[in-house]
Amino acid sequence: MNDMEKMLNGLTKEDLEKAKRSGGESLIKNLDKNSLKALNTLLADKEKTRQILSSPEAKRLFELFNKGGGK
Repeated sequence: MNDMEKMLNGLTKEDLEKAKRSGGESLIKNLDKNSLKALNTLLADKEKTRQILSSPEAKRLFELFNKGGGK
């Protein structure tokens, strides 16, 4: 999950708040074309999506969203 770790480490509290208000749209619209294509391919694979969503990094991201970015 190295890519997800990089993404989480690069997010600020403001990024998380904005993403929370936009339903995540603010994070997705900042992706480049290749990253967006990779995300769509990944999400089309239910097993890979399940594995990612059950990862410690994803759980941490959910915690951050639920806490409002750690406020």
